[in-house]
Amino acid sequence: MIDVPAITTYLITNYGLLGVFVISLVGNATIFFPVPTYLLVYALGAKMNPLLLGLFAGTGAAIGELTSYVVGYGIEKGARVKKRKFRRRYVGIRNLFKKYGFWIIPIFAATPLPMDAVGLMAGFLNYPLRKFFLGCLLGKIAVHLVIAYAGFRSYEFIKQFFGGNQSHIWLAFGILLVALLLAWMFYASRNVNEENFK
Repeated sequence: MIDVPAITTYLITNYGLLGVFVISLVGNATIFFPVPTYLLVYALGAKMNPLLLGLFAGTGAAIGELTSYVVGYGIEKGARVKKRKFRRRYVGIRNLFKKYGFWIIPIFAATPLPMDAVGLMAGFLNYPLRKFFLGCLLGKIAVHLVIAYAGFRSYEFIKQFFGGNQSHIWLAFGILLVALLLAWMFYASRNVNEENFK
């Protein structure tokens, strides 16, 4: 079994921002299986330059999102999934995509909305790859910058609140991270349960 925490620690310790880029790329390349890379970026915001962190993580995430585009393109070209079934399931995303075009991409990329569904539909509709990637890049960099700066600012706030006591600072920051992780797990499990009942 793959030891994800050990690999993550190794990549960040030895490669810094490049390691964050790789982790973010892989985390966003998984279709319909959310990986909490946002929590990692939030935590690293306390230790790394938040501007560079947001740029590296956002770029990796945007490249990772290309996997859903490629799968959608494969479906359009007659891959294993039947087109009619695909069209029925994603009719809502298709209608949004046709109505708003490019702007749907950065909006979904920067929010908890289902970006994988947009990527699949973009590939299925043969939407220009460059425009799709640009939309992903804008949205993913924006959200990762916000998260990195939120991590930086909350760490600074906790540091001021506890007056520089390192053990109390890291304890409070750790509790905040655990709370965010639990919230993410609840959100992810709720989405899985909703998918099962559709």
